[in-house]
Amino acid sequence: MGPLIFARLYALKSLWTVIGCRSAGRALVTALGSTDEGERTVAGMLLVQGGKRAEPLVAEAIRRREHLPIVLLIAADIGASSRSSVASPRTLIPRSPAPPTTLSRSSRPGSARPGWARSHAQPEKVLSDSAGE
Repeated sequence: MGPLIFARLYALKSLWTVIGCRSAGRALVTALGSTDEGERTVAGMLLVQGGKRAEPLVAEAIRRREHLPIVLLIAADIGASSRSSVASPRTLIPRSPAPPTTLSRSSRPGSARPGWARSHAQPEKVLSDSAGE
């Protein structure tokens, strides 16, 4: 990582924290997806240094599923995981189609063949009372 990239990230952090420029904070989140490992690391550290100010940015990144592995680590570092605005299990679990609500005839309760339960029952185990011996 060159000094210009570091200076750019630091300038973005300064704009975001001092002035409150939200687009500068979003640019830090975007830098988390850089191919340069140093740039990703510095952007993550600057977001963590932002503390509570980073929570809305982290929440937005989680909702958009941007750079999830590192964004979730940042959320944990700033202590945002306990807040409902950042991450909830419903936010992180991908949506899937609902399962069918109708049951087939064989899967309905009480529809099993009457003799099946007796023929496939587990043998009962007799427990001896070893305490009395």
